[in-house]
Amino acid sequence: MGAELAATLDLAQVTDRIATAVLEIFGVKRAAVYRLDRDSGELACVAEAAPRGAGRLPWLGQRLPPGSGVSGRAVAERRVVTSPDQLADPGLRFPAWALERIRQERYRSGTAVPLMVRDEVLGTLFLGDAAGRLLPDDQLAVLSAFADQAAVAIHAAQLHERLGQRLEGLQALARIDELLLSSLDSDAILAEIARAAALLMRAAQVRVWIPEEASQTLVERAVAGEMVEEGFPVRRLRFGQGVAGWVAEHRRPLEIPDFSVDERVVMPEWFRARGLTSAILLPIVHAESLLGVLSLIGRAPFRLDADDRSLLQSFVAQSALALRNARLFEESERRRREAERLAEVGRLLAETRDPELVAQRIADSARELLDAQVATVYRQDSESGDLVALAASGERTPAFDRGLVLPRGTGVAGLAVRFGRAVSSPDVLADPQVTLTAEVRARIEAASHRSVLAVPLSVERRVIGALAVGDRSARAFGAGEVRLAQALAAQAAVALDTAHQYEAVERHRREAEVLAELVADINASRDLDAILRRIGEGARDLCGSDLAGVALREAGSSAVIFSHWPGARLDYGSVRVEPGKGVGGMVLATGRPFRTDCYAEDSRITQDYRDIATGEGIVAAMAVPVGREDRIDGLLYVHNRSPRPFTGRDEAILIRLADHAARAIGNARLTDALRTRQAHLEALLEASRELSRIQPVESLLGRITELCGRLLDSTSVGIRLVEGDDLVISEGWGDARQVMVTQRLKVGQSLSGIVAASGESLLVEDIGSDERVEPAHREAARRLGYTRWLGVPLKVGERVLGVLSVNRGGNRPFTGEELEIATAFASQATAALENARLYREAQEAYASLAQTQAQLGQSQKMEAVGRLAGGIAHDFNNLLTVVIGRSELALARLRGDDPLRRDLGLIQSTSQRAAGLVRQLLAFSRKQVLRAEVLDLGAVVAGLQGMLRRLIGEDIDLLAVVAPGLGRVTADPGQLEQVIVNLVVNARDAMPGGGRITIETANVDLDEAVAAEREGLRPGAYVRLAVRDTGHGMDAETQARIFEPFFTTKEVGKGTGLGLATVYGIVKQSEGAIRVESQAGRGTTFTIHLPRVPEEAAPAPAAAAPATLLRGTETILLVEDDPELRALGIEVLQASGYTVLEAREGNEALLVMERHPGPLHLLVTDVVMPRMGGRALAERLASLRPELRVLFMSGYSEAAIAQHGVLDPGTAFMPKPFTPEGLTRKVREVLDAS
Repeated sequence: MGAELAATLDLAQVTDRIATAVLEIFGVKRAAVYRLDRDSGELACVAEAAPRGAGRLPWLGQRLPPGSGVSGRAVAERRVVTSPDQLADPGLRFPAWALERIRQERYRSGTAVPLMVRDEVLGTLFLGDAAGRLLPDDQLAVLSAFADQAAVAIHAAQLHERLGQRLEGLQALARIDELLLSSLDSDAILAEIARAAALLMRAAQVRVWIPEEASQTLVERAVAGEMVEEGFPVRRLRFGQGVAGWVAEHRRPLEIPDFSVDERVVMPEWFRARGLTSAILLPIVHAESLLGVLSLIGRAPFRLDADDRSLLQSFVAQSALALRNARLFEESERRRREAERLAEVGRLLAETRDPELVAQRIADSARELLDAQVATVYRQDSESGDLVALAASGERTPAFDRGLVLPRGTGVAGLAVRFGRAVSSPDVLADPQVTLTAEVRARIEAASHRSVLAVPLSVERRVIGALAVGDRSARAFGAGEVRLAQALAAQAAVALDTAHQYEAVERHRREAEVLAELVADINASRDLDAILRRIGEGARDLCGSDLAGVALREAGSSAVIFSHWPGARLDYGSVRVEPGKGVGGMVLATGRPFRTDCYAEDSRITQDYRDIATGEGIVAAMAVPVGREDRIDGLLYVHNRSPRPFTGRDEAILIRLADHAARAIGNARLTDALRTRQAHLEALLEASRELSRIQPVESLLGRITELCGRLLDSTSVGIRLVEGDDLVISEGWGDARQVMVTQRLKVGQSLSGIVAASGESLLVEDIGSDERVEPAHREAARRLGYTRWLGVPLKVGERVLGVLSVNRGGNRPFTGEELEIATAFASQATAALENARLYREAQEAYASLAQTQAQLGQSQKMEAVGRLAGGIAHDFNNLLTVVIGRSELALARLRGDDPLRRDLGLIQSTSQRAAGLVRQLLAFSRKQVLRAEVLDLGAVVAGLQGMLRRLIGEDIDLLAVVAPGLGRVTADPGQLEQVIVNLVVNARDAMPGGGRITIETANVDLDEAVAAEREGLRPGAYVRLAVRDTGHGMDAETQARIFEPFFTTKEVGKGTGLGLATVYGIVKQSEGAIRVESQAGRGTTFTIHLPRVPEEAAPAPAAAAPATLLRGTETILLVEDDPELRALGIEVLQASGYTVLEAREGNEALLVMERHPGPLHLLVTDVVMPRMGGRALAERLASLRPELRVLFMSGYSEAAIAQHGVLDPGTAFMPKPFTPEGLTRKVREVLDAS
């Protein structure tokens, strides 16, 4: 085994072989090797062996506190220690975790042998077995001998390990040497130093701190070791703070064996929580210059021999050399980059002459070059010495905003300007040498930068401003950074001064241009508003202000009102500035210019307009008077929203602009006076032309008031016209009706009444105090702000037609010229009113004539259509009579089962339908014969309700409203029922989705005006019948054609277009009138007016007897020009037993009668025939045979037998078409009549 142990120098292999050999030689259940930590006294289990199947080895890597268990006693007593039961042995002590492991393992007995070489304890050899099982003495002797061999092998391996560490140290030094030759990157060198030191010294953690000499601060730059991810939370230390700060301050190495007892350690609890207890810190120094601090941190005190210390010193020296070379290279690179950047900055600054852009580029360059958070460029005010921020770069906080003002000598920049050199402060808030205003201090407290470096900007020893950079608190700007800032400032000052000089030249040139343009505008233009707007814009431009304002004096007042406000956020149209109030009020009160650098804090300014100034964000303000001699005509303002104050140069510019404004106002006054007079004359002439036009009175009154208001510059003009003893409001323009609150005034009452009574104009200077004015009128005028009143009579000769009244507010009185204009205008208005009255009368006469012509044209149109329809109906009725008669005769001859009966029946039914259409045509054309009776229209409506409800269906409501005491009318009852049925059916079809139909009757009396609107009616008493529906209604075009025959809005096959035409004909034939009122989507109303008669209604007719074929033996003369119809009549009458004589027309009928010697009982004749009609024939025969009875036949009625379509009493009439049965019944009826 000794030979096997000597075969390797690897410490881990040696300890593993020792444990395995013990397990094999002595047959125990567990063998372990513990290594003694000389620093802590702890025993660490470095090797362990157990039989196969024993599972995981739970002790490997565990550390026993000093004196624990048999191994701890063996080290302390330097002898073999045994225990048959470690848990029951009172002489042993264990940590709690060890006791628990022993219980779980079941190996209670334990033997420990110290491993020693030349009295130096290296560790122990441990054997574990079942409880009570210990090695015998002879085996203990063998174990001791084996332990000696094992100690020698372990010691040899440790020596070899130490030699390896020395070799690694030499290799680390070699790598550092390589870095000196191969790399100048300081970050890479620092990282390698930390890594190599951790490997060289077996440190748990290594930190490399780099100093910032200017701020006397250490910054952690590299970390290495086994706990890199758990970095120390403190990354920056002041010199003297913590152990690293102590080493940096004293430039000496420092060894700390125990953190817990050294008060210099920062956050000792952090180290304790991670098992870190000791440290070695060495300064990295080259040529007395501190380059860094190397911090080695361990879990136990470092024990360094002379070789270790020599190696460590060499490592630090080489590290210092590497860091110095890297720093020199970086400094060289930095200077090269700075030179290039400065050259680039010079090129950028030379590209522009805009001071703001130059300042911004300076600020951006300074922040980048000096790696700062913010940079600000200040301009020194030549008058106050204050510093005003021109540009800011970087973090946007209120501390270094553009426009910030540093009072003279305050802040780091103020000190730099005062001393003429660079000034820095690591914390301006805590620096007693830096003076700050409360506002600037508050701004800096709100920012994140406290450290400031400022350098003056000077050109030829003349300070023009300052350049300041700001960074995190405690940053100390080094000498190199100061030199860089000064170099940049030298370039920046020249560029900024050049830009300002260029700006000044441009400003003077611009001033000259603007003033020249203004002079040209004033000379060329008389538009004061445009000139003042141009002056306001020029003031804003030349003074470089954020906004400007022009205000003009209010008429009759010492106050001014804004007219223009370029650049403003608010609307100043209603702002009125009074003397002594605000900035403008100070100018009005003193007549001198006024300016302030801080509006909010200036005690000279009153509080009157503070809310406006706050809303606008005004900081600096200036105003000058506009006027000549001792009169102020207005004010000229400029305002800044930033702290930039206005200078004397700005004031001089504003005064020059104000002088031009005053001259423009003076010119405008003269021009306005001439223009006003000319405008009055032109307006009066235009009013004359306007009023001379013929127009309705209503529109004329409106034009009179409007023209008068414009003529006299008033927004309240009214007219009262005389009606009997009263003055009545007829028209008002503006708010005149709100002033004239009383609709009627008596002549002589109030101001208008006085004017009407006297016929003279009246001027009142104060309405509110004039007792003649009605109290209500005074209150209304006071409420609306009117103080003056002018009243002018409207007269024709000596007759007063009315009064024209004009109200005016403010302090501007009515002038004598205006009074003359008002009087002249009133004369024109009176003449126009008279002309309008005559025009209206002529229009009314013309309208009446036009209405009569329209009604006549409509009547003629309907009459022409009616004649056409009547002519067609006459001829068609003749044809239908033959068809109906022949089919009936044929049916009479056929058997009941004859198949032809169906065809003949169809011919008969179709002919009857055709006869119905003809009757409708006759009704429309008023050619049918009406059997007029005196009727109760209410009874007719009541009798139809049942049938009508069946016609319209259940989804439509039918409502009948019959007025009590309804008058009587004369009409054919059947035709009147047809009228109602047609209108109701038409209403039903207009409501496919349901609705309501209302039938209403009433007595009405129509006067001339109303009767004239109803076609063909005369004034008098009427009965009105109205049928109203809630259907879809009709447009105007449809209403114009609604009564035309064959016009329909229904689908093809759904209507004939004769329903309403029939209604129209029946109503007109009954001497009535019908009217339609409708609107699309709003329903329709048909209104019928029938003349009211005093007679009582006729009794209802008795029920008709059943139809039978009547016969006779009398002799009848049949006269008909249609041969087919004549033949049919002869056949029917002869079949009924009559003797029939025939003739084709009247003259032939006279010859037939002369030749017939026998009796002649009846003349049956057509009405319309060639040469002699039926009426004339009847009159000739009546003189020859007075006993002869007459029956007329016709397809329509003519004046020959009827007057207006109504039969004369005693006239017998047979309408065509008729049936054979109807003809025989009528003949028998006439013959049998008494």
